Amino acid sequence: MTPSTPKQIPLPLGLRNEPSFTNFISGPNREAATAVEGLAGGVGDRVLYLWGEHGTGKSHLLRAACQRATQQDRAAIYLSCRMPDLIEKNRDEYAHAALVCIDDIDILAGNREKETGIFHLYNLLETKGGGLLVAGVKTPTGAGFSLRDLGSRLTAALVLRLHPLDEDGKRRALQCRAREIGFTLSDEVINFLLRRCNRDMPSLFSLLDRIDEATLVEKRRATIPFVRELLEQM
Repeated sequence: MTPSTPKQIPLPLGLRNEPSFTNFISGPNREAATAVEGLAGGVGDRVLYLWGEHGTGKSHLLRAACQRATQQDRAAIYLSCRMPDLIEKNRDEYAHAALVCIDDIDILAGNREKETGIFHLYNLLETKGGGLLVAGVKTPTGAGFSLRDLGSRLTAALVLRLHPLDEDGKRRALQCRAREIGFTLSDEVINFLLRRCNRDMPSLFSLLDRIDEATLVEKRRATIPFVRELLEQM
C-alpha cells in the first residue's frame, strides 16, 4: 500500500499576522491611524478615544500601538474590558506603563465599580505622564457611563470615529492579510468572497484564515472551485 502524503500543519496565525500600522488599511480612517501612531510614539494628544461599529479596526490599532511603543522601548499594555478583573487587580502596575490601551470599554458602561477602576487608572496615568488609548462602539457621551467623572474625562479626550472600509478597501485588506500569512489570493477569488459571504471584516478575515489553513492541509491553490467547496462544508 502506498503511504498517503502527510498533510502540512499550518503555523498558528498569531505567529504570522500580528496587527501593525503597516498592515492596517486605513481607507477613510487615515486621521485616526495617524493620531494613534503619534500617541504610540509619545507625541500628540495624551488621551485618545476611538469609536465605531464592530469590524472597523479599533482592536487592530490598539494592538499596533502597543507593538510600536514596545519597539521604541516604551512599556505598553493592551487590556480588554472583557476581562475587567484583570484591570482592577493590576491597576497600580499598569500605571507605570508609557501607554495603556483599553479595548471594548462599552462592556463596563453602567458598572460603577468597574468604571471607578478605569477612572483611577486614568488619574494614575495622568500623574505619571502615561498615554491612554481607549476604544468602544459608542462615543463617550453615548456609551452610558454611570460615573460622571469618567465620562467627562473621556469626552475631553481626542475622540475619533472609525468608519467601515469601502469595497476597494476590503479588497486591499484581504490581499494584505493573504500576503502576510503567506499565500496568493486572486482578484477573482476576492470578488467571489465579497459577493457570497458576510462582508464585515472580522468575518472575512476569519474566512480567509480558514481558506489558508485548508490550502496548506490539502495542498491546493485558493481557486474559486476550491473556495466554493470549502464554503459548502462550513
